[in-house]
Amino acid sequence: MLVGICVERSLELVIGLLAIIKAGGAYVPLDPDYPEDRLAYMMQD
Repeated sequence: MLVGICVERSLELVIGLLAIIKAGGAYVPLDPDYPEDRLAYMMQD
């Protein structure tokens, strides 16, 4: 399962990544500074 995570670099990001991996998923890092259109495209693809 792919999980998108859109969080600035912080402790919360690390916690989220570890939780996704521990649950057996894979993460797709989404930069919050990207334009909304690009983020939407990345989530659809």
